[in-house]
Amino acid sequence: MKAFGSVGIVVVNICCLVFISSCLPKELPVPAHDPGNVLTASVSMDADYKWQVFYSLRSNAEISRNLKTAWDLGFEATTDGYHVVLNTSKSMFSMNTGKQDFDQVSISDTAGFSAHKHWDSPSGNLDSTAIGDWRGRQDVFVITRGFNEKGQALGFVKVQLLAADASGYTIRCGALDGSSDKTITITKDANYNLAFLSFENGITQVSVEPPKTAWDIEFTQYTHIYTDLDNMPYTVTGCLLNRYTTTAAADSTIAFDAINYDKAMTYTYTSAVNTVGFEWKTFNGTSYTVDMNHCYVVHTQNDLYYKLHFIDFYDAAGVKGAPKWEFQQL
Repeated sequence: MKAFGSVGIVVVNICCLVFISSCLPKELPVPAHDPGNVLTASVSMDADYKWQVFYSLRSNAEISRNLKTAWDLGFEATTDGYHVVLNTSKSMFSMNTGKQDFDQVSISDTAGFSAHKHWDSPSGNLDSTAIGDWRGRQDVFVITRGFNEKGQALGFVKVQLLAADASGYTIRCGALDGSSDKTITITKDANYNLAFLSFENGITQVSVEPPKTAWDIEFTQYTHIYTDLDNMPYTVTGCLLNRYTTTAAADSTIAFDAINYDKAMTYTYTSAVNTVGFEWKTFNGTSYTVDMNHCYVVHTQNDLYYKLHFIDFYDAAGVKGAPKWEFQQL
């Protein structure tokens, strides 16, 4: 009887195990990453490239645009930020005079400007700006405002950065002849990458970029540095990344159609804002040709991956300055 009881217990236990295992969820295979549709988009900067255009890949929509002459200086808007950037779409440069007396800086301080000017890194690296780490010095900078879309020079200004804290910046600026001298407070807003200052129509803080979470890429002119031509600065037209947690990778060795999610996971991504840049097109002296083999994958702040490549630089009427691209969420 004891033997029978032991066998019975074993049988019952086996039956229970079978019953329990049949109730457990089955292990399902991981589904393949489902890509979105291939979409086509375009923006118009006009033939003179006067517009800066902000675009959301997620929304497939232009978020905002502004004239490239709408601003001169950009100020890092995080609470601990202190970096100041130039509007490189206008070919702006800066020179530190080494002087702290604002009133003593004049037109004579532009002598040798071309040889001693500095520029912002095209990569957008905030530790490589023309003005640099100005804190604790209060040096006066001479800044050329560059050129407008018609190629007209906008002249020089002098700028002295006085202070920066969690809420904003205090700066003094004016013309080299001593006119339009003004001390102004620039207010920070951490919802934006930068706060902006314009020297047009008085010295005022202006709104330019949309909130940093609203866009992914910007179409604009900017200053590229040809390091193989003795660091020659040159104004180019291209596509820049949102500096807020957006990265990208470039690949010209594989066809656009062949790039999938798995391939995108093998790339090394960089936060350099000019990763997409301008080299997807070439100029032969009279017209532009787009190289569709230049492909890019953009990793957005929403943790989404988009592949894109450009297919045109002209609109239906044959007017340049109208980038057109195909893109797909991977």
